[in-house]
Amino acid sequence: MNQGEKRRYLIEYLLGEQKRMQRVEIPVDAQGQRNLSILMLGSSFV
Repeated sequence: MNQGEKRRYLIEYLLGEQKRMQRVEIPVDAQGQRNLSILMLGSSFV
């Protein structure tokens, strides 16, 4: 599993855990995916 696949797996997992974010579209670019995963990780502790 390469870095992009790991990042996408993490985002999909977090989207499944956070019902309020299920309508969020996963960006196709790596930087957008990084930004989204950081945002989601930060909000998962709130």
